[in-house]
Amino acid sequence: MSLEIDGLSLSNFTLRLDPTFGKLELEATPENEDTGLLTATFELDDKQFEYQEWYSVSQAKVEVEDTLLDDNTAPSAVRLYDYSRALRKQKRSRHFIAELNSYIESQIGATDKTDRFERALNVMKLSQNAVCKHLGVTPQGVIKWKKSGNFPNWIWFALRGLAIELGRPQPQ
Repeated sequence: MSLEIDGLSLSNFTLRLDPTFGKLELEATPENEDTGLLTATFELDDKQFEYQEWYSVSQAKVEVEDTLLDDNTAPSAVRLYDYSRALRKQKRSRHFIAELNSYIESQIGATDKTDRFERALNVMKLSQNAVCKHLGVTPQGVIKWKKSGNFPNWIWFALRGLAIELGRPQPQ
């Protein structure tokens, strides 16, 4: 997939999300429970880049924007830092990273919220059609939410209330 960020064309763009990274790989603390690792790979000016950052799973936000710091030790970040020198001369490096993170956040939100919705249905042992009937929403509306990743905030409360009402396990 090609992607346009700050007037630059990123080709062969892929995004991998690991929402369990904090739970499985980092020290067991409450803050790390919500820490995921994202890896974006892309080509820019015939160079291959791999961009990694932490993200908040629950908030779908990139947590740290230290990729452009001189002391960052990740080899791919160093390469992105080196590449960004030309962008810094044009006063674009921070803008490029901000736009890249914004795009990634839109994808994190869509993926994580859809996964969260599916997990909730599995925990409750309910079909999507059954949930639609109980909550008074159309299946087409739910399909639209899943495709866009834009779930209304009330849905998470409604699913918990529905689980209580039906005597089903509570979704997270």
